[in-house]
Amino acid sequence: MESTETFHVDSNTTTETNANGRTQTQTVLLSGQLDRATEELQINQTVEARGATQKIGIYLIDGTLYQHGAAYTAQYGSEWVQSNQTTGVFSQIDSLSRQRSLLANATVTRNGTETVKGTETHVLEADVDIDSAQAALQAQLQQQVPGNTELNVSDVTQRLWVNPETNRPIKTVTEMDYTVRMAGQSINQSMQATMTFDYERSVSITLPDGAEDAVDIANQ
Repeated sequence: MESTETFHVDSNTTTETNANGRTQTQTVLLSGQLDRATEELQINQTVEARGATQKIGIYLIDGTLYQHGAAYTAQYGSEWVQSNQTTGVFSQIDSLSRQRSLLANATVTRNGTETVKGTETHVLEADVDIDSAQAALQAQLQQQVPGNTELNVSDVTQRLWVNPETNRPIKTVTEMDYTVRMAGQSINQSMQATMTFDYERSVSITLPDGAEDAVDIANQ
C-alpha cells in the first residue's frame, strides 16, 4: 500500500450514535481520487442524517484546501471556502494510510478467496490491535474536533479483499465500537465502513468553476 501513488476510492460509512438516551444514524457516501505523490485530492461527499442530505466537495490542491457546499453560505456568504492551514489534512483523508494505521500490530489470517470487481482476491481477517486503532482514531478526531476530547475503542474488526499479485486491497469492511468523551458528555458510537479501491483509473484533480471566489477562512 505504501508504494501506491494514485487511486480512486468509494466508501459507504454508517455511524450510529447513542447519547442522552437518544439514538441517531448518519450515513456518509464518498467518492474520491487521490494523488499521494503530490498530496492532492478531490472528494465528493454526501451526508445523510436527521432526514436531511448535505453534499460537500473537498479539494486539496497546491497546499490549499477548498470546500464547497450550500451549508457554508449562512456563515461565510459563499458556497466556496478555502484555507492554507492544511497540516495533516491529506493523511487524515488518505484511505490507504488509515488502513495501514489500523493494521499496525494486527494479527491477520487468510479466510479463502473471493472474486471482487472481476479480480480473484484473498480474503483476510484482521484481529486489530485496540491500542493502534485508538491512536489512529484519536488523531483523526483531533483534526476534526480540536480540544480536550477523550476516546476509548472497545471493539474493532476488519476484513480485507486483497489482490495477491499486487498485495493491494480491492475492498475493506471495518466495524468499530467506541466512546467519545467531550465537554463532560459521553457519546457511544458504532461505525461500519465499506471501501472499494481502483488503482487503474487515471487521476486528474482540478478545481471547478467558482472556486476562484472562495472565502479564505484560515483565520476565522
